[in-house]
Amino acid sequence: MRKFINQGLLAAVLLWAVVLQLPQGAVVQQEDDSGKTWRQSGEMNCAFPLAVTQWDSRLRYQGWKCKDRIPMDQYRSLSVWQKDEQQITVFLWQIKIGQTGFAWGGRASAKSESE
Repeated sequence: MRKFINQGLLAAVLLWAVVLQLPQGAVVQQEDDSGKTWRQSGEMNCAFPLAVTQWDSRLRYQGWKCKDRIPMDQYRSLSVWQKDEQQITVFLWQIKIGQTGFAWGGRASAKSESE
């Protein structure tokens, strides 16, 4: 039981500790530190393909590696990124031509989930 509580606490600390430098032009409209929903969400004034490229470049520059990408349709994408023991999920979608929405949030690492 104690091992489970410590792992839960570790996962919570890892989620809280995720800090991202967002792509240029990303405007955060909502923030939530609870770990139960997206950490930040907002909009970018650029086309969807450019937003995907900017997020990919910014995350890679910060040391994140894309572990999985799920193209949902032509204008929505969900991706999972990992850096050390931290994981995040990034959701991008086209709001309208030239405007893209984003949301990202922390996840417990795969190691923590399997133990």
